[in-house]
Amino acid sequence: AACLLVFSVQLGVQTLPLLLSGELFPADVRASCKGLTRAVTCIFLVLSIKLYPQLESYLQLSGTFFMFSFFLIIFFPAAYYILPETKDLSLEMIQKYFTPQFTVWYTNLN
Repeated sequence: AACLLVFSVQLGVQTLPLLLSGELFPADVRASCKGLTRAVTCIFLVLSIKLYPQLESYLQLSGTFFMFSFFLIIFFPAAYYILPETKDLSLEMIQKYFTPQFTVWYTNLN
């Protein structure tokens, strides 16, 4: 079971933010943003390692894995439909996809 968990994490949960950051960030800020993305990924990884013993004591081993698989099942469709397909697209086309069509200006009228 532990081998299956490590294998599934390496398939996408841990590596996905690092792969996406290489495609989504412009070249001038890519290094800083990839560093920030990696730092946040490492923080979540440490949190999951530190919380695992408490989860296992409350939910048992099977409950912990069921909770993990529940979150994967819930968030997989969201990631599938929200993230665009970037095959054969340039960085400019990807940035244009994420750029809002109009800008909303908020002002304080008081």
